[in-house]
Amino acid sequence: MALSITDEVIVQERGRVVAPAPLRGIPAERAARLFPQSRIVPRRTDWERAAWDRIVEEVWMFTPYIVDQQVGRLICTPDSMPKLRRLVEQTKAHCGLASTPTLSALAAASAQPGGIMTVDADETARFLDAMPVHLLQQLPELGVDDDMVERLELFGLRTVGRLRMLTRHHLQLQFGDAGVAIHELLRTIGDARPLPLYQSLPSIIEAERFDDAVHEPSQLLAAFERCAERAIERLDGRRTQRLDVSLLDRADAPYLTRSRILKQALGVFRPLRAQIDSIVKTMAQRDRWSWGTQLRLASLSTPPPEQLSMFRPQATADDINTPLARRYPSAVKRIHVIDPNAYLPERFASMDSWLVVRGS
Repeated sequence: MALSITDEVIVQERGRVVAPAPLRGIPAERAARLFPQSRIVPRRTDWERAAWDRIVEEVWMFTPYIVDQQVGRLICTPDSMPKLRRLVEQTKAHCGLASTPTLSALAAASAQPGGIMTVDADETARFLDAMPVHLLQQLPELGVDDDMVERLELFGLRTVGRLRMLTRHHLQLQFGDAGVAIHELLRTIGDARPLPLYQSLPSIIEAERFDDAVHEPSQLLAAFERCAERAIERLDGRRTQRLDVSLLDRADAPYLTRSRILKQALGVFRPLRAQIDSIVKTMAQRDRWSWGTQLRLASLSTPPPEQLSMFRPQATADDINTPLARRYPSAVKRIHVIDPNAYLPERFASMDSWLVVRGS
């Protein structure tokens, strides 16, 4: 099974939905009935990382100032609001626009899926006074759970603005580490700092150029195979979790791209070719001409190290006797001690064929 970037997915873990947030906690079977067009997938960190890398690359297309905080959250300084808005709508993301990173994160926690919450600098206090404390659960690093939200509301701390008035000491006494984390977050609401330039993740790109435009699937697949062979050599022991398959226009620029997240990271040619073949079949059309092909291997990873034995294992009795018993079945016997203190030999032990005893 492979996932496309454009697939609508519902992530489940142990039979319960963990994403998207509005469905969190309901049985996966019920979610499948409510949204039959979505794909139910198990929670896997490698899939999440590969899909998130693709979204970060989309953001990088319209701004170089990005901080990739964790899977599912980034901070950026957008250069094109229309492109940002389009990406937010396509991915149903929660987006916040504000003057500082912390305030932006709180605004994003208040936004609707696919929407943008804008907080002006002079509206900060009013925004915090209206923000319910349960929205802090959208920031998992704070450790705010349902019990803590209930306690906060019992204390009359129903909004983040009221919570902001407490000292670190008060929050720590009442809520422990979670209280300290909330205080540290709220303390940085006014901290404005420039974002660094984003360093893109490594990837491998190979391309083929045609003398004349082609549209036949066999010609496209042959070109992609040559790209794959060169790309595999450049992997140098690494593996790829995501494929970007593109058709090129006259200017050697991609005009059609299909991305796919792989079930397992691949580093060899044959399974990679099978994935490319299935993608090309969805792209090739009689009226769709291509002047070249481009293959990109992204979300690269190094296989985990394997523990090897320092010394060659010694042969056991089974390793030696089994092949001998097959060749000399009447010669190799297994001795079963019946009574080590027996006076008569026939009561001391018995002998059976090795192969019979082992059930061969």
